[in-house]
Amino acid sequence: MDDRETDASNVIDIADAKKTEAEKTKKRVVSKSGKDKNGSSQENKDKKKIPIARLYAAVAANLSHHPASVLRIKYGAVDRTFVTARMGRAGIRPLLVTDEDLGICQLQPDLDEVCHTIARYISRNLHELDDYQWTPSHVDACAKYWRLTAAPYPEPAATLWADEPGYCFQRLPWRRGVTGAIDLWLEILGRMGDESWQRRCQCGEKPPIEENSQAMTFVYFLASLFDHGSDRQQYLYIQGEGQDSKGTIGRIIRKLFGNAYAALLPIERDSARFFASQLIGARIGVFSDFDRPEMLSTGMWKSLTGDDPVSVEFKGKTPYTDMLHTKFIFLSQNTPLISTQHADLRRILLIRMARYEGPLWSSYERELWDQTGAFITWCMEHWEAYKALHKTTALPSSRDYVAEVVASTLESDHQDFVDTHLIFSPSHWTAAADLNRRIRDHFSSRREQIAFKEWLKRTYGVSEQRAYPQEKDRTGKSSQQRVYLGVKLRQFLVHQD
Repeated sequence: MDDRETDASNVIDIADAKKTEAEKTKKRVVSKSGKDKNGSSQENKDKKKIPIARLYAAVAANLSHHPASVLRIKYGAVDRTFVTARMGRAGIRPLLVTDEDLGICQLQPDLDEVCHTIARYISRNLHELDDYQWTPSHVDACAKYWRLTAAPYPEPAATLWADEPGYCFQRLPWRRGVTGAIDLWLEILGRMGDESWQRRCQCGEKPPIEENSQAMTFVYFLASLFDHGSDRQQYLYIQGEGQDSKGTIGRIIRKLFGNAYAALLPIERDSARFFASQLIGARIGVFSDFDRPEMLSTGMWKSLTGDDPVSVEFKGKTPYTDMLHTKFIFLSQNTPLISTQHADLRRILLIRMARYEGPLWSSYERELWDQTGAFITWCMEHWEAYKALHKTTALPSSRDYVAEVVASTLESDHQDFVDTHLIFSPSHWTAAADLNRRIRDHFSSRREQIAFKEWLKRTYGVSEQRAYPQEKDRTGKSSQQRVYLGVKLRQFLVHQD
């Protein structure tokens, strides 16, 4: 029997639980005075009876005889199945089965929240039958008992093929090893590459995709998402100016990974402590329209991609330490801003996308999705060959190319600032506070500001220093202050309406 199937004896039917309790009530010995053998008034006891308590009794009895990780709650139109799974160091976590036939799960906050959810499901119908209500004590008792008795499954797979058994976060619609046409995907791969590759294609050449290092990087990275043991220290950064299929790639990946997909926003200071919590159970996190390239140099980001234990904190919960299994993709129009240190360059996998110049049709994405199963099979074949040849799951990073792109971008940005704000002359000087203010307004991160000052000193020989400017104060003395010698700020006209 498939390990996803729920044993009939492990189904908790509230109606049966109420019937069983009613039969016990009939057999209770009640004295003529209206009190039972324990001395309690039958009328008062009827007021205290809570069907949910009988539900918990059924839960406890069921799990004590059939300890399992599947809990199915049935009541009228309510039919919900929950699975407990061991999620790394996060411990036993509950998952709502959203599709029993396909075995697709969705991560839930915690066991207590699940029991409250079950309570809300059932209490919607209880009031129509009687006045019985749930109480927090019963919910806590059920959660505690389930936690102690339920034998958890291993952590569900991020994705499974249609013919693979087990629970997962997303079930692919194809069988393992599917083959077919992949011409639309090959067209996308052909638009990935550096300037030399693009020139070859524009000149009419049709070189094989295997000679395109950036295209093969995408192939290996996509295949590694289905390899749970692959290296996760590297992240994919796809950069293009628009109309280049970046959004299409993001939507296809979202369909591929379903509940194992996390749509992410840039890390902000006020939400950084909770950022890792949304990655639990996620295999891929995608930053769409990413516009904060300086984030890639922050310590928080380096810890998330360092393959080391990280602190995970849900709002209102106690933090704990866990290992993440999430890999990351950035889709951006901006060039990444990272340092040229080896630690930063080896992690980024930069892909430049050229604009799509062909015809557009309404069913393009649907046809691309239909080819995705065969494309994944094709990618997996190249991935297995790569691992066999190189004996590693780390992808080759074109560090020299990334360093050149980053340096070129910074050089252009620095020169734009100089042309806009500065005038160079040996007789000029500028107060350090004034120039530093403009530098802070233009460069958002501290690292960018330091990089610009180093470039300004290296290129123009201008740096902040203590000096005695030629101008004198009221007493006729020249005071020493922080200045930039040999440079003057351009003055901007302020237009008032």
